[in-house]
Amino acid sequence: MIIVSVSNEMFLEHPNTHPATAAHIRVPKLKHLMHAALAAGLAGASLAPAAPVTSGDSSLNLIPWPKAVQMGTGGLALTATARIVTADPRLLPLAVIFKAELLAVTGLDLKIASGPLAAGDIGLALNPALQAGEEILRVKARVVERTREGAYRLTVGTQVKLEGFDYRAVAEGTTTLLQAIGRRSNGFALPVLTIDDWPHADYTGAMVDTARQDNPLIHLKQMIDVCRAYKVRYLQLHLTDDQAWTFPSTAFPKLGTLN
Repeated sequence: MIIVSVSNEMFLEHPNTHPATAAHIRVPKLKHLMHAALAAGLAGASLAPAAPVTSGDSSLNLIPWPKAVQMGTGGLALTATARIVTADPRLLPLAVIFKAELLAVTGLDLKIASGPLAAGDIGLALNPALQAGEEILRVKARVVERTREGAYRLTVGTQVKLEGFDYRAVAEGTTTLLQAIGRRSNGFALPVLTIDDWPHADYTGAMVDTARQDNPLIHLKQMIDVCRAYKVRYLQLHLTDDQAWTFPSTAFPKLGTLN
C-alpha cells in the first residue's frame, strides 16, 4: 500500500497499481473477498453472436462495464497447461498477483513464463502507444487536465492477449479477465471477445470513516481487495475528526487521549 496524501485523511493506493511494492504484498484468498464481484461471472459461459454488446444484452457480468465489448463465437478453455507469459520484467509483480488470484478463482496454479505465447496462454504486455477512445480527466501538479493515457485491450481467441498503456492499465485488465471467466461442467473458460477499456477518470476512490466508526484491520484489508475488484484506485481512510484522533503520533503522544 502506498500513502499518497496525508492531511486529516490517508489515501491508500492498491499495490496492483504500483509495481515497486506489489511483489511484497500478500495476496488474500479471493474466494471470499472477491466473491461478490466475481461469482456472477462464473455462472455460465454462454456466448453471443459476433457483435458489439452492452451490459443489457450480454451474459457477461463485468463491473464496471467496459467502454467497448465485441463478442465472438466459441470459447477458450482454461487448463493447467496454460501459462501467464510476460516478456517485460516490469510486469512480473503483477503476474505474481494475478497468478494467485486465478488460483483462488479457478483452482489452476499456472506457471509464469517469458517468451512467445502458445495456444491457451495468457499474455501480459505494455503498449505505450495504446490510447483511450476519449479524453480522461486527471489532476497533475494540482492542475486538472485531459489525457488519453490509461487504456487496455483484452483479446481472447486461441490465447489471451492483454496489453495496456502502463502497469495500472494492465492490472485493471486482469480484473476484467477474472470477471469474464465462466464455469463449465468440466472446468472454466473464457468467451472469445475483444474489450477496449479505460477509466472514466484518473482518480477513483472510496472512503471509510475510521475516526467515528470501529473498523477492524482485517476489514480495511478486505476493502482494499474490494477496491481492486471494482477498479477503484484509492481507498481513503478518514482518520481524524473533532470526535477522535485515531492516527498515532510519537511527537504528540497525548493526541487522542482527551476526545
